[in-house]
Amino acid sequence: MCRPCGARGCRRISAWCLASDPQSRKGRNLSADPRIAVHLESGDEVVIIEGRVEVIRDAEVLARASAGYQGKYGDYQPTAEELGASLLLAVVPRVVLAWLETDYPNTATRWLFDVQ
Repeated sequence: MCRPCGARGCRRISAWCLASDPQSRKGRNLSADPRIAVHLESGDEVVIIEGRVEVIRDAEVLARASAGYQGKYGDYQPTAEELGASLLLAVVPRVVLAWLETDYPNTATRWLFDVQ
């Protein structure tokens, strides 16, 4: 599984996406082993997604992802071409865990996805 690393990401195409330089440690790790776990920054409203990543190459999807970055970060909007040249990855969930820290374990929830 990918080692912990920081990543800007967006949810614009019915998936959580992240971009990386293919030659970076993160890019090389995910290319070699696509298993990943991502989570929100908050420790109060916890969401953890475990699954695998898939490389996105479709031009329309790249354009939608580019718009998603602008909507979330404002000052940071890679173009669709820049995302295509990088390693744009979509997280395909296998398990999602979520809970509210103030009401744990009563709010603990787990979703399982049937993925190949």
